[in-house]
Amino acid sequence: MSNRLPAFTRVLARSLGVSIDDLDAAFGPCQKKEIAEVSALRTEVFGADISPGDEDYLYWRYFSKDADKSTLLCLRHEGEIIAALGTEPCSVRVGEHIAEGVKCADAIVKPRFDGGGIGAWMNMVQMDRHDVVICIGGNTNSLSMLKKLFTGLPIRQDYKLPLGPMHLLLKKHSVAAPLWPLAPFADWLFRSWQAFRLRSASDDPRVSRYGQIDELVSKMPPAARNRLGKKALVRSGPYLEWRYSPSSGRSYRFFGVETRGVLDAYVVAKVAGTGNASKRGLIMDWDYSNDDQGQSTFAAILRVVIQEMVRTPVHMVQTTVNDPRSAHVLRSLGFLRRGEDSRFFVKVGNPDYQTLEQPDGWFVSLGDSDGV
Repeated sequence: MSNRLPAFTRVLARSLGVSIDDLDAAFGPCQKKEIAEVSALRTEVFGADISPGDEDYLYWRYFSKDADKSTLLCLRHEGEIIAALGTEPCSVRVGEHIAEGVKCADAIVKPRFDGGGIGAWMNMVQMDRHDVVICIGGNTNSLSMLKKLFTGLPIRQDYKLPLGPMHLLLKKHSVAAPLWPLAPFADWLFRSWQAFRLRSASDDPRVSRYGQIDELVSKMPPAARNRLGKKALVRSGPYLEWRYSPSSGRSYRFFGVETRGVLDAYVVAKVAGTGNASKRGLIMDWDYSNDDQGQSTFAAILRVVIQEMVRTPVHMVQTTVNDPRSAHVLRSLGFLRRGEDSRFFVKVGNPDYQTLEQPDGWFVSLGDSDGV
């Protein structure tokens, strides 16, 4: 047990006016009948950022893998849910070894209890229970707490490929306001140039498209799921089929290159946003052999993905990457690096896996984030 957890638990129990045993008993798996209450709490905390299909999202993420046991943990007090923390069991590759841990997400605390240490306590409980705890992302309410409890790793690098300037010209209060009437023409011109530059990509006979994730996984040997990075969340077949399933409420596109019916490399992509000025393409996940040939295959698939995004159309394609080979491919295709996102947090309780708290060797994709 963490040296801080017993004292922290005593303080929190006293502040809520309950015993330590009652506090421990009040923090447990969410029930199906409580999903609506959790969703209402999320809306209370995050407002318009919570989509109308939030209850379906919560059910998919925290109930569908084992309908009888939720991995969404709720803290109940005086007949209501005052906080919740999503936990996702995960396997983490550490060199030649596999560590079992948990990924935390979707943390919320009822506003009138915010600032009382509930969020920190829920995360500390997970650190006490698991060898490895990972948190990818964070909001303005939680970042300060996460930085105190976890080791923050600045390893997520954002890359963006503009496919049209309209989204820049239409920004509110933009200094380019006099140019707004030219935005549609500028977009058309930019897209025409991109289509010419990538004119052969959509005809690349090597690249196949798949309607569902299970079609992709069925072509995928186990070795073709986790070849990038010495440290990464393990992408097993069942995990990929769950993560990118239609029941997630999100629509994904799947691309791959096969040799004699066996998958050599793949890319998962999606379109996010609705308005003309906000629609963007996201490169969610990928894998390829960690050599020059694999790098070339990855580039070929990405060209096809980009060409599809040009036709959709979207104004931007973006992703998160940190392994050098993938970053090199992105730059060769015109992606621009837009800084580092340091909202990747790790806490290791088992000294055998301490290297996970060091930034080198990690592979992290946009698909590892929650909520996308």
